[in-house]
Amino acid sequence: MNDDLHPGRRRLLKMFGLGATATTAALLQGDPVLAATLGYDEKTGVSPTTYRAPKGLARNTAARQTALGWIDADQGAVTKLNDDVWKYAELSLREWKSSLATANLLKANGFTVEWGSAGFPTAFVATYGNGGPVLGFNAEYDALPGLSQKKGVATHDPLVYNYDAYGPSYGSGHGDAHNALGAGGTAAAIAVAQAIRTQGLKATVKLFGSAGEEQLVGKAYAVKEGVYDGLDAFLDWHPFNNTTRSGTPPVR
Repeated sequence: MNDDLHPGRRRLLKMFGLGATATTAALLQGDPVLAATLGYDEKTGVSPTTYRAPKGLARNTAARQTALGWIDADQGAVTKLNDDVWKYAELSLREWKSSLATANLLKANGFTVEWGSAGFPTAFVATYGNGGPVLGFNAEYDALPGLSQKKGVATHDPLVYNYDAYGPSYGSGHGDAHNALGAGGTAAAIAVAQAIRTQGLKATVKLFGSAGEEQLVGKAYAVKEGVYDGLDAFLDWHPFNNTTRSGTPPVR
């Protein structure tokens, strides 16, 4: 693992406005989950420079090959969803086109969709399968204000510019890459569903379309209303400038 690409303790502390000598307890005030992870690493002596991922955990089964095969064959549909949600650039709780595009791809691949999770009209739960372990995947699709940007352009070049001599502003955009987050989670859920269907497996996949994530309200209300109840595992990812992993034990 390249040290230059790894976020590192110093950078993580800086993200939360803390000095290099701050303790895990201080970081706990900024992000309890991250603090717990760092605390565990400290106790077990894990270092990003010496860690080597274990091998042989993901067996090369027919189900795995089926899932990967779907992604290879349908990467165009996944990329289109990513690009469409980027283009829509809808703010939190207004993700009308973005949520519908995500749900439509799932429906086209055999999922049933139930709208209005926790009372949010742009949130949904898409389900495939019946019985067996229940695997949850996450999709977010809301944008941020003022970050309008043309795709593939590395300099500031907004799609939407609102001229005002006293205070010009820009339209919304995906600075946090929720367009990629949602497309990736959706692709993973469909790929697993393909493996279940093709290999005759007993399992259930649920894709949770999460509204209002940038405002930190969608998941909080979903948890309160029991939307995630019954899961055996929940898999998520977020675009970042390097590849890293984290995890927590299931809550029963």
